[in-house]
Amino acid sequence: RKKLTEVQFMETMGVRILFDENLNAEIFQWTGRQRVRPWVSLTAKDMCGSRDL
Repeated sequence: RKKLTEVQFMETMGVRILFDENLNAEIFQWTGRQRVRPWVSLTAKDMCGSRDL
């Protein structure tokens, strides 16, 4: 399994972005310490091209 780097993002909204080695990202919603299913999966290119999450 690929190593993921967690980046805290929009902390007030309970959102976390996990980047893999290829800078692909999965955005998770967190409730407390429990990770919810990813509701967005996108690449770094998509993130740079669109601010609409």
